[in-house]
Amino acid sequence: QGEAGGGLGYALTATASAREGGSPLRELWRLLWPPAWPRNTPAVLTHFTALTALPPEAGRKWLLLTDWAYWRERVLAELEVAHPDIRELVVKVDVSFLAHAMIRPTVGFMFSDARRLAAQPHASVIHWAHSDMSGVSLVEEAVHWGACAAEAILLELTGRTTAPL
Repeated sequence: QGEAGGGLGYALTATASAREGGSPLRELWRLLWPPAWPRNTPAVLTHFTALTALPPEAGRKWLLLTDWAYWRERVLAELEVAHPDIRELVVKVDVSFLAHAMIRPTVGFMFSDARRLAAQPHASVIHWAHSDMSGVSLVEEAVHWGACAAEAILLELTGRTTAPL
């Protein structure tokens, strides 16, 4: 784990051939439980890690000093705990740093006036739509706020009292 902190998790995306036999959700469940990697099923695995053990500037500097071999070994070692045969199944490893800031919730923020005020549109022209408005950085929250912003804009443009969604 070192300076980077622990991994946040991973997503497994099976190819179209894996989805042809049934629902994608059922197929994904079959692939991941019990924890085992699918044999002869091409898949892309995306691993997520937060650099939380260092202050942001130091974390970025440290990140630039690491190399492909470090990240390959680190990710495979983390995955190997749940999937002991991961190394024999991996065909290729690409490493990309797609850094972005994420909110760090503090006690009381989620139900605070500050969070509620931050979610209000700016002059009825700018409608915010991101996960930080909920106080947690989850893609589901971003989708929710995106739908809320779209609904508010539709109401303003059409003059309706309920959105046509």
